[in-house]
Amino acid sequence: MSAQGQTVGGITVLMQVGEDYVRDVIHAFHERGFDALDPKWSGGCPKTISDRVREHICLIARTSPADWRITAFSTWNPSKLAGRLVK
Repeated sequence: MSAQGQTVGGITVLMQVGEDYVRDVIHAFHERGFDALDPKWSGGCPKTISDRVREHICLIARTSPADWRITAFSTWNPSKLAGRLVK
């Protein structure tokens, strides 16, 4: 857009971003070309449990409560599963 003559103000209005961001993108584009436009995904929050623990949770969630000698209910819901995992 900048190369087509759009002003920074015009780009901010059209793209609904801040002027500092537009200027950063323009400068990065001039330095690195199209590579500057690739998104930089960070992958979200860092893991709080290991893959091994996650697999164990999934294993329990895929079983019936009866498999664990729980007869008060026949299916898991999030709070019941969480309670079992804490035990």
